[in-house]
Amino acid sequence: DMLLSSVATTYSSNTLGVIWTGMGRDGLEGARELKRRGGFLLSQDENTSAIYGMPRAVNDAQLSDGIHSIQGITDSLKTMEKPGFDASTQNKAFN
Repeated sequence: DMLLSSVATTYSSNTLGVIWTGMGRDGLEGARELKRRGGFLLSQDENTSAIYGMPRAVNDAQLSDGIHSIQGITDSLKTMEKPGFDASTQNKAFN
């Protein structure tokens, strides 16, 4: 929570967060803050998560702009690095 909140506070809409496998609801409040400030958030899917707790919390709260396998997150990041990519126009385009 502290990491995502701090980054979102500093960089606002220029923030990209990724929620990977993990226990509990860690990162949920930070993800909320990131989205509140206009950031972009990807999360890991259930099938490729060793423990689906953290991604589930974010996904259940409908905060993720894209829910993907590990490879899918990698592919999304490659798409985002291309010139002209604008996360603000994507709106769940990565689901």
